[in-house]
Amino acid sequence: MSGGGVAKDEARAVALFQRACENGEAQGCSGLAFMYETGSGVAQDIAHAVTLYQKACDIGDALGCALLGVMYEDGKRIAKEDAKALALYLRACDGGNAMGCGELGRMYASGIGVAKDETHAAKLYQRACDGGYARACSILASAYEAGIGVAKDEAHAAKLLPTRL
Repeated sequence: MSGGGVAKDEARAVALFQRACENGEAQGCSGLAFMYETGSGVAQDIAHAVTLYQKACDIGDALGCALLGVMYEDGKRIAKEDAKALALYLRACDGGNAMGCGELGRMYASGIGVAKDETHAAKLYQRACDGGYARACSILASAYEAGIGVAKDEAHAAKLLPTRL
């Protein structure tokens, strides 16, 4: 969507994502949903974005599940529904999406829509960090520094963020 290697053409991107989505390509549906969510190349249409993210999630795009979870948890453009966000983050995490694992961990750490469980949150942060979600690595490092949900281990915290000041 950034136009890397070719001239940026949002209208063409929308058309290609549309075709991919119509042919059952889950990532095409997520890409199209993002275009509608942000109003890139099309008129912004949050309701249509939600429908497309749900379709992407249903046909196997874990990122689509995570992004829809963010929308439900945020509650700024659609009704806030923590239970839906939690379920979507779980699907995303189970589908291998690191952001979904990290956001699910945050919900457990804070007790949002679920009983607070800092130990489970730390396990989810670890999974997210292992998957490359830098935000989760930072949170996990802080947990190890303070001994929240894990045994206090400043050396391990330093390994998670070797450039931390």
